[in-house]
Amino acid sequence: MSKQTITADPDPELDLVVITGASGHLGQAIVQRYLEESELRVIAVGRARSDKSAELENSWSQISSAFTYLYFDELQAKNQSVSDTLVERFPKSRISVLINNAASQALGALSEFTTEQWNSMLTESFLSIVELTQGLVDQMGAGSSIVNISSVEARVAFPNHGAYASAKGALEAYTRSLANEYGRHGIRANVVEPGLIERDGLAQAWPQGYAAWKNTSPTGGPVLAEQVANVVYFLGSKGSLGINGVVIPVDGGWLSSARMSL
Repeated sequence: MSKQTITADPDPELDLVVITGASGHLGQAIVQRYLEESELRVIAVGRARSDKSAELENSWSQISSAFTYLYFDELQAKNQSVSDTLVERFPKSRISVLINNAASQALGALSEFTTEQWNSMLTESFLSIVELTQGLVDQMGAGSSIVNISSVEARVAFPNHGAYASAKGALEAYTRSLANEYGRHGIRANVVEPGLIERDGLAQAWPQGYAAWKNTSPTGGPVLAEQVANVVYFLGSKGSLGINGVVIPVDGGWLSSARMSL
């Protein structure tokens, strides 16, 4: 059952869930899941304000006043970090869940990728996550959870996706190290590894790949963003306290199948 729309600011000491990449297709589903089902204060984080993010911010604020949208570029202009901003705005709150969903996906053959492109890809899809996590982990405590969003591409090579796959592979290794190092403090870290996610226009934009996925997935097609968000939500909940340092694919069984059209 969804929460009632909140019109007055709730308990200022609510724990926080921080969600990066909030305006993306999956990010929207994750934010929506928390706004409708959670008692946490939702902190959405984006790279820069846009017409799309402004529309989302307005819509989400109407669902709950326990919602805040932060933008990296605006914080940088003020020489503020996400960590310092959260301490300043919510000094009595702690971060209960950190969901690192932001990433970029520049495509190209490994033989053609320049050092500059490699640096950009690794920074946006891996090193920025390391920096943010290190900045926020001190605001987390026993029972808190870090959920990093990877991709099946960390396990399976696709043409022209080598740099992106490398960044996601690094993210998965980093998550295992987080789980090992911070688990003793009661902070868990896990990975959700989505397969192809359905969205409007996908079949038209990538007809060959879309058809191949439908033909080789045991469930007959891509997964839904809401299905991935449900697993992310579970890993952030108290119901998953025994899960730490694992990678959970949400791909409709695509990785476990032969991936052959017979």
